Amino acid sequence: MGGYKERAKALANGVLEPVVAATDDFAYARVALGRARSDIGQHDEAIAQFKRAQELDAKSFEAFYWEGRLHSDRNRHAQAIRALQKATEVAIGNEGTYLHDAYRRLGAAHKAAGNSAGATAAW
Repeated sequence: MGGYKERAKALANGVLEPVVAATDDFAYARVALGRARSDIGQHDEAIAQFKRAQELDAKSFEAFYWEGRLHSDRNRHAQAIRALQKATEVAIGNEGTYLHDAYRRLGAAHKAAGNSAGATAAW
């Protein structure tokens, strides 16, 4: 059956890539493909998928959150702040499981970037 990364790669290549190719305007398929690409270490490709999802759906909390989370994990604070700030803005009325984490990561990114006022506001 293989490990998690092998299953994520098979999912990305065998299921999600064909869906994206057939329906380029389905933002959530782009988010799912981005998450799978991130899981297998293809971070630049993952970010490209999240950004395309944002173009397709400017109110996609998931697209902004997952992009911001990936930047946060890679210590790219300015990019994390931009994406996570947008995630928290579009989440109003669309609160999901990860909203608390978006605020936590936003505060941490502000703190790491030397903006204590931004960190305090996010926390």
